[in-house]
Amino acid sequence: MGQKRNLIIHGNSTVATIPKNWLDLIQEKEGKRVIALEMTVNENLIFKPIFEKQQGDKIK
Repeated sequence: MGQKRNLIIHGNSTVATIPKNWLDLIQEKEGKRVIALEMTVNENLIFKPIFEKQQGDKIK
């Protein structure tokens, strides 16, 4: 089960907080910088990091 996140309502938008140490851990583990997060919304909020392309990375 994932960790609970704070949700903040701002106008017509909802914002989910992400702890900085989560981003630091992912970047350290993958050796690449996170440039964005993909968010899937259904019964759960699922966050997937999108990494900066590095020389030698294959195009998907």
